[in-house]
Amino acid sequence: MKIERSIRPEHMDHATAMYVEAFQRKFVFLLGQRTSIIRIIRSGFNANRAITAVSSDGQLIGLAGYHWDKHALVDVTLASLRKEFGWWKGLYKALLMGIFFTRTPQKKELLMDGIVVDPQFRGMGAGKLLFSELEQLAKESRLQYIRLDVIEENPKAKALYQSLDFVVLGYKKLSPWVTKVVGTAGVYSMRKAIVYR
Repeated sequence: MKIERSIRPEHMDHATAMYVEAFQRKFVFLLGQRTSIIRIIRSGFNANRAITAVSSDGQLIGLAGYHWDKHALVDVTLASLRKEFGWWKGLYKALLMGIFFTRTPQKKELLMDGIVVDPQFRGMGAGKLLFSELEQLAKESRLQYIRLDVIEENPKAKALYQSLDFVVLGYKKLSPWVTKVVGTAGVYSMRKAIVYR
């Protein structure tokens, strides 16, 4: 298994499909059908904002996205929403996306944009290798923290992050209306301090 600091061009479609499969519930209310979600996410995917795990025969195993230096793994644009939904509906959806999905890293912080491993490769340590490379990237960039959010409905992910020395900073309970929009009842904010030796 090889770790790389971008998504290969030939892996972009598979990376998009994996990302949408893992995080579809948070987009479905605003973006609708899976085909629309895939087109919008694919058009906003930033290959250079991902760490990828690739098998010895060149298959994409998994990816970890991050937000740093003004760009995220996925930058959804007004243009892509207008192309998909038309001018007014696209504008409306862009406003809602800005309200519910805008996350900004704090100073000296790398913000995680999701991690996903292809189901056929799970249990082989790819997730830990991706996190290790993210930590190395943060060190090289002289950052102090890696922060991520994990939904209440995913206690396995929360436990994994805690095993990797992430600590819970807080929990935000969401209103029923917001829950309907983003697909979760609450979100834990977690952070790991970067240790320099």
